[in-house]
Amino acid sequence: MWNRIRRLPSPAMALAFVALLVALGGTAVALPGRDSVKKDDIAKNAVNSADIKNRTIKLLDINLSTVAKLRGAGSTGPAGSTGPAGLAGERGSAGPAGPDGPAGPAGERGSAGPDGPAGPAGERGSAGPAGPAGPAGAPATKLFAVVNADGSLARGSGAPTANRFGTGDYSVRFNQNVRNCAYTATIGLSGAAGSSPPGEITVVSEGATQNGVFLTTHDSAGARSDRGFHLAVFC
Repeated sequence: MWNRIRRLPSPAMALAFVALLVALGGTAVALPGRDSVKKDDIAKNAVNSADIKNRTIKLLDINLSTVAKLRGAGSTGPAGSTGPAGLAGERGSAGPAGPDGPAGPAGERGSAGPDGPAGPAGERGSAGPAGPAGPAGAPATKLFAVVNADGSLARGSGAPTANRFGTGDYSVRFNQNVRNCAYTATIGLSGAAGSSPPGEITVVSEGATQNGVFLTTHDSAGARSDRGFHLAVFC
């Protein structure tokens, strides 16, 4: 439709063109009827602004580019106020992970944590070689006596003396108080050969002196019988 409007003049413009031609030519031309003026009847650029009646051209009769220029001929108005922010759009999908950055400097060492529970015991290792012998220790006791069946002292330590008072009754005395010490005695011979008859022996602190031990020997039936013995005193 716009192409047609740009090519053909309006009826009013056509009549104005005809009137113009009559006035210029001085020759009367009879129009055959309404809308009888064609585009070929008017020469190019033959009609100028002075040939057109004022306020007779409408926007429909003007080229669109010219209309756009007329509408934009004014100065630009002030900018309007900023409109409200629109709604947030949907979150896009995560992009691919970027390359690892360089390692940062080492941080300060933290405080030590509490000790953990003890682990299970490991297997026992093989025994190591024996170490050198240590120095000789002190004897367990310095008070002992070996007495024969007749009451004679075979050997001893602590300056003992031995006596036989009757069948199976003996006394051994030392050079110190042994009243609160411990006594141990066993039936046995004083030599390195032979065998003592079986028997029993009992010990008790001697009542007549704090330095003495009283001993009684018996045979296996429990009757008093002379027997040699070994006595040790621990204080």
